[in-house]
Amino acid sequence: MHVYVCRHAQAEPNSVSGLDVDRPLTREGRLQARYLAGLMSNTQPGERPRWVLASPAVRTQQTAQAIADELGLSITTLDDLLPMCPAGAAIAVIERHAEGAPVLLVGHNPTVTALVSILLHGPSAGVCMPGPTLRTGQLATIAVDEALTPGASRLIDLHRYEPALAS
Repeated sequence: MHVYVCRHAQAEPNSVSGLDVDRPLTREGRLQARYLAGLMSNTQPGERPRWVLASPAVRTQQTAQAIADELGLSITTLDDLLPMCPAGAAIAVIERHAEGAPVLLVGHNPTVTALVSILLHGPSAGVCMPGPTLRTGQLATIAVDEALTPGASRLIDLHRYEPALAS
């Protein structure tokens, strides 16, 4: 099965409330989210996520909503995915919801980068985090076994909207 791990798109540096979780997407971030939504709509039916899991932070909700709308899905919002949650919590969230079906998780660094590293390289990878560091608006497509065995997964692709490439 596929697990899609996405770092939220580019967000404003501040929010009106002053709270980090309230920071909305920038114009560039909205473009990134729309790009990812289009990308996900082109996935094969059997590889499309059946779940969209996201942090309650505004930037992750906006990123996830663009993709969920494109796929005709709703978002499952989980406090377990708030900024600075441990990668193990993110793995547990995927295990609870995936049920052997593709899933998309939209979250924050360092969690999403550690999650990808652990899935690809094993439990000790969370300490040194080998592999890609997910940038804002970047999506990793990972082939995993149904047990989400750390270190037994394979990176299929990385995608990110790059304005220079889109023009």
